[in-house]
Amino acid sequence: MLTKDLLNYQLRKGVFVPGKIKVKDEANLAASAALITYLENSIGENLSQIESEFKTIRAAFEVSEFHMRGFEKLLIDRCEFGAGSDSDGPEFRRKAFEQSQLLLQHADSNDSEMSAAERIAAQLNLSPEQLMSQLYNDLPAFQKLVKFDKITPEELLQRYNCAQIQGLLIRSRVLKIALPKWNTGEMRRLLKALRFARLVVQVCKKENGSCELNVSGPLSLLIETRAYGIQLAVFFPHLLQLPEWALEAQVEFEHGRTGKLVLDNTCEIKLPLSHFNSYVPEELQMFQEAFGKKESGWKISEAQDFLPFVGEQLCFPDFEFENAKKKKIYLEVFHRWHFSALEHRIKQLESQPAPLILAVSRKLFKDEALFKEWSANKTVAKHVFFFREMPLVRDALQALSLFKID
Repeated sequence: MLTKDLLNYQLRKGVFVPGKIKVKDEANLAASAALITYLENSIGENLSQIESEFKTIRAAFEVSEFHMRGFEKLLIDRCEFGAGSDSDGPEFRRKAFEQSQLLLQHADSNDSEMSAAERIAAQLNLSPEQLMSQLYNDLPAFQKLVKFDKITPEELLQRYNCAQIQGLLIRSRVLKIALPKWNTGEMRRLLKALRFARLVVQVCKKENGSCELNVSGPLSLLIETRAYGIQLAVFFPHLLQLPEWALEAQVEFEHGRTGKLVLDNTCEIKLPLSHFNSYVPEELQMFQEAFGKKESGWKISEAQDFLPFVGEQLCFPDFEFENAKKKKIYLEVFHRWHFSALEHRIKQLESQPAPLILAVSRKLFKDEALFKEWSANKTVAKHVFFFREMPLVRDALQALSLFKID
């Protein structure tokens, strides 16, 4: 992800236009290749050394420093750094500094010509080189590169263009996605990416057969806007996998800079995702596995169908339960920032009952009074069970028992 100072955009007549670079440009490709090759061969070097070498590489190519710094940021995000030893950095420095203080207190003109570093290292049973390498190796600038997630130069440039858009989406209030043509499989994958990113979304099918998704942006919520915004930005590459789409977002920067971001599938960003269908949050994986081990008469699986509601509204649940008679009940999970979506779903269930259970995060309610008010609602009592860290099997079974299955 790019930081604010690395975003390249213009605001024209109330519309944000993200900057793009040419992914086929030879200079851009050559500069990217040089940065990537350097990192591939720099395992063991520390961050300070890497940043210093980046400056040297910048000077060797006719690519703007602004773009080069963006490339570097995206590549550093693909690096894993470590201290390189099991020593406790602060404790090690304390011991070294204590030895240094003792050395100064007992300094003598007849002392040998050993350097201070050599004497301190000897007291710690280390060589001078080991002393210097371990003294600050827990601090970010001195941590060593232990792993680099490889990438091609063209993919890096594509990710750079994508990151320019993601930087705007982080600051969005409302996000609307239009899908002129879609099928259930594509919608399932897209909704899975949204829901499992814990994003708030409402799906509406139009009379012409198209579909509209309304995703609440981070600025429309009152809690953890930064974390939510990052989740929204992380979702964007999943949208790029669809053949036809359009996006409109209301973006707000500090100091009153507001406008729209309007994009569609002609943006020419191609970003393959190798795990487009596979990611499931850990807590939901644990719930599914725990439920599957329970002999309850119900089988659990990821939901494949959608539930229609009045007004061409569609609900794509997270899981489905099926009993021996092939009767199905569905489960939809609501996390701590899904309050508006939960309110909407409860209203739908009040007017149109459905075989749907809602697992709702207890963190969604800010105070006990609000929680008690919701718990007293008859529709909530029938369709909802609450959880703190993850849904529990016993609570899901209790909720299933409230449905009459013929």
